[in-house]
Amino acid sequence: MKRTLLISTSALVLAAGPVEAQDNLFQYGDTYISGSAGWSMMGETEASSGILSGDFDDTINLSVALGREMARNVRGELEVQYQKSDTDSGFIDGDLDTWGFFANGYYDFDMNTMVEPYVMAGLGANIHDAEFNVADDSDFNFAWQAGAGVNFDVTEQTQLFGGYRYQTSTDVEVGATDVDYERHELLVGLRYYM
Repeated sequence: MKRTLLISTSALVLAAGPVEAQDNLFQYGDTYISGSAGWSMMGETEASSGILSGDFDDTINLSVALGREMARNVRGELEVQYQKSDTDSGFIDGDLDTWGFFANGYYDFDMNTMVEPYVMAGLGANIHDAEFNVADDSDFNFAWQAGAGVNFDVTEQTQLFGGYRYQTSTDVEVGATDVDYERHELLVGLRYYM
């Protein structure tokens, strides 16, 4: 009788082991891809060349990312961004194309609900390509960003997310034109765990 009970108990423990491991594998180490679109408010960004200056219009920002859950509630990702900013005010007219490349870290707050908040920060670089009436040049600049938002679970593998992000970089120099680059962004996106 004792031997039968011991064998039954051992079988239950062995059966439960793989289930627990499978749950942990699903929660941690998941790789994901994501895409988002945001509205960038460029009110603090200004181009200046001597006594000439111009402000930038608000614009759309697009991004894609490849990430992975590194530990409980912690994610890391590599992100590529693109946006085209116009300036047609003041005495400087033209476009500023910006490609951003960032390594981001996220902390997801586990609320045991379908909606969970997050905070994030990232370091990277921007490549600015300017076509102004006073300059036509490009520049490489270090940049950083930080933000917060919420994740919404749609399925076991899919999340919607939305939030706010602030980004700035070292001063941009294109020819004789200086650009103080700074933006506030509201974004929405979709994340898929593979």
